[in-house]
Amino acid sequence: MLLVERRIAKEAFLEVFRECGVLRPALEHAGVTRATLSSWLEHDVEFTVRYHEAEKDAVDYLEMVALKRACGGKIPSDRLLIALLRARDPARWRDAVTLNAGDNLSVTYTNDWRPRPEDEPAADAKDSVGT
Repeated sequence: MLLVERRIAKEAFLEVFRECGVLRPALEHAGVTRATLSSWLEHDVEFTVRYHEAEKDAVDYLEMVALKRACGGKIPSDRLLIALLRARDPARWRDAVTLNAGDNLSVTYTNDWRPRPEDEPAADAKDSVGT
C-alpha cells in the first residue's frame, strides 16, 4: 500500500470508527484487515493517538444515545439510567459498600436482600438447631 493510499485508508477507518466505535464496519470502509490496524497502532504514534480519540468520541456518542433512551423516548428506561449513573459515579451508585473500622472489623452493606451462599448455615448446623 502506497503512503497516500495508507493515509486515505487511515482517515476512512477513523471516520467510521468515530461514529460507531465498532471495528468491523470501520475496517471494511477502509478496506483493511485487523492485522493492518494492529500494525498501524504498533508503529504509528500519531494514528494511535487519533484512534483513542475516536474511540472516546464513539463512547461519548453512545452515552448520549443511552441517556436519551433512559430519560426520554416513549418508555423511559430506569435500568439504563441506573447503568449510566453507575458508570459516571460508581462510588455513589455501586451495589455494595464495605466499611473497615480496624484490623478486626469489616462490615459490608449490599442493597440485595438475597442471602449469599457463604451466609447460609452449614448442613450440620441446620440439623442441630432446636434439638
